[in-house]
Amino acid sequence: AHNLLVVGDNEEDMALAARTLAECGGGEVAVSDGRVLALVELPVCGLMSDERVEVVAEKVSRMEEAWREMGCSMPSPFMTMGVMSLACVPVLRLTNRGYVNCLTFEMEPREVDEPVRSRARRQGRERLRTGGPRRPVGRRGPLSYRSTVTAGS
Repeated sequence: AHNLLVVGDNEEDMALAARTLAECGGGEVAVSDGRVLALVELPVCGLMSDERVEVVAEKVSRMEEAWREMGCSMPSPFMTMGVMSLACVPVLRLTNRGYVNCLTFEMEPREVDEPVRSRARRQGRERLRTGGPRRPVGRRGPLSYRSTVTAGS
């Protein structure tokens, strides 16, 4: 369920971010004006580091500073991006195939209007109340694509 996810405001920086992450096997990167400002390599399945915790902590600190320099004020933007693309967490998630309603496992239109959000919330409450319905996602399901690279920029 972890895919390459790049968020940005210009194609050149986004391409550099994607190439950088592909080369190191995954992680998070901050790119601005054609420069890599910070990089946290996560080569173990694109999710974990094989470096000492002190080294990773320093890289994460540099990453947080780079995001602030780029004007990002939200806390932990990498985690926000990572969770918004996990199609196993309700309600609406962004996948490589588009928006998926994780309660019905059906694709939703790109521009999600309020009735879709309300319907998804209602379905979530119903599933919690009754314990169902829940459709499994298998090889033929809408979310069968997997990649080992996870990104944030």
